[in-house]
Amino acid sequence: MKKRSRLIALLLCLLLAAALALTACGNKDHGSVIAMEVGKNPTKLSYMTGELFDPSGMELVVQYEDGYVETVTDGFTWDITDPLEEDDDEIIVRYRNKSILLFIDITVKVPTSLEVETPPDKLVYTAGERFDKTGLTLKATYEDGTEEIITEGF
Repeated sequence: MKKRSRLIALLLCLLLAAALALTACGNKDHGSVIAMEVGKNPTKLSYMTGELFDPSGMELVVQYEDGYVETVTDGFTWDITDPLEEDDDEIIVRYRNKSILLFIDITVKVPTSLEVETPPDKLVYTAGERFDKTGLTLKATYEDGTEEIITEGF
């Protein structure tokens, strides 16, 4: 029984060592990236303001200093991770020591209707008194049917 347990343990160790060796062989360091280009654009290139950039579907073709070329589908980063604004039509994509520009289209999200969600705290004024917007919230409805509560910027 002890011999069998030792044999099983030895076989497991050999299998683990072989798996580690094969993994190490597949991760050869090819040196620095010397060239990079977008091999396939992300699935989505047109955005409305307020959406998040989605790199799904993007492939980078990367060339290393030893001449090795590979297609990369993950492991890269991008500079704009907040909701997109009107000026965010260039995304900087980084992989290892290189970066490239990816151009996207941004459409400003314009409401088709506005309505008062919550009236301002003060509703009665005398002639010449300035409007006080404290407490006022608006509900904006957009072309795509989405709604947003607006609490500032008016």
